[in-house]
Amino acid sequence: MKKIGYIFIAFFLCFAGVAGCSNKTSEEKPQKESGIVVLDKDTINQFKMGTIKGIPFKQDDRTPIDEITKNWGKPDKIIDNEDIKDYVYVKKGQKITFVVDETNIAYITLVELNMSIKEANKRLGNLHKVKMTTKILQYPEGNYIVQIESLSNNKIWLSLRKK
Repeated sequence: MKKIGYIFIAFFLCFAGVAGCSNKTSEEKPQKESGIVVLDKDTINQFKMGTIKGIPFKQDDRTPIDEITKNWGKPDKIIDNEDIKDYVYVKKGQKITFVVDETNIAYITLVELNMSIKEANKRLGNLHKVKMTTKILQYPEGNYIVQIESLSNNKIWLSLRKK
């Protein structure tokens, strides 16, 4: 009987230790940003003008892909989705994707940022209550909408579009 008691105690201590480790909440530390787009005050202020700091193409101009490849060169990757193509560039280690329609016009720009959706929400003024299940947030910026989409715990897509 004594043996069963020791086994029970050992099992309980192991279980409590594992459960305690999995429930620990860690302070979320802002990731060090790198790349041509950084989500800082200057970048956020430019959203109202329809631009993303670091990307030389205004987001409501519906830029022809030829203009983008003329300025940025050949993309690192092209993903063909039949009518729509994704032109993926990697600039200073950061992925920037131009979504191009069948008329060869880029109508969405996606910027991959190394931060959590919670950190992005904080930088954009804490307009939303972010939960573990939150995947997409939108923020009005003048005549534009900034959209943040969670890709993983520490990676998001940022896009800017006209209302």
